[in-house]
Amino acid sequence: MRNKLVLLVFCVLFVSNSKAQQIQIEERFESAYKEIVAMLEDKKALSIKRSVFLAEWAYLDGNLDYESDFCQPIRKGADYMKRMIVANRWENYKTAKQIALCNYFFYPCSGNGQNPFRYDFSKEYSEEDWQHQLVSRTLKTHKGQCHSLPGLSSYMQKNLEQRLI
Repeated sequence: MRNKLVLLVFCVLFVSNSKAQQIQIEERFESAYKEIVAMLEDKKALSIKRSVFLAEWAYLDGNLDYESDFCQPIRKGADYMKRMIVANRWENYKTAKQIALCNYFFYPCSGNGQNPFRYDFSKEYSEEDWQHQLVSRTLKTHKGQCHSLPGLSSYMQKNLEQRLI
C-alpha cells in the first residue's frame, strides 16, 4: 500500500511539474508574440533583430539575454569593422561596408577572435531541432546555416551603417 501511495505522489508531482513547465513555455511564446504584434501595430518600434531575438528567446526557454547575447556582440563586430574601414582608408569607397563585412566574416582577424564564420555542414541535428539555425548560436560558435549567417550579416551591416553616420 505504501509503495502505491509513493508512486501516486510521484505521478502527481511529475504531472504537475510537467504542467507548470508547459505553462511557462506557453507564457514565453505568448510574451514574445505580444511584443511582435505591438511592433506590427506601431505600439513599439519595429525591429527585425528584436523579433528574431524574441523567437529565439522563447525557443531557448528564456535562456537568452537581448543585450549581452545579441546586441553587444553585434555592436562589437560593427565597431571593429568601422575601425577596419578607417585603418585601411576605405571611407571613400562605396563598397567599404561590404569589404569590411567580407573581411570580418571570412578571414581570421582580431575582431572575430581569429575565428572566421563558417557554414555548418554537419548533419547531427534532427529536423525538429532548430538550434543550428539560430542567430544567437552563430554569434557564439561562428557556425551557421543559410538562415542565421545572412541574418547576422544584415544585423552587423545595419549596426555598421549606424556607426558610420
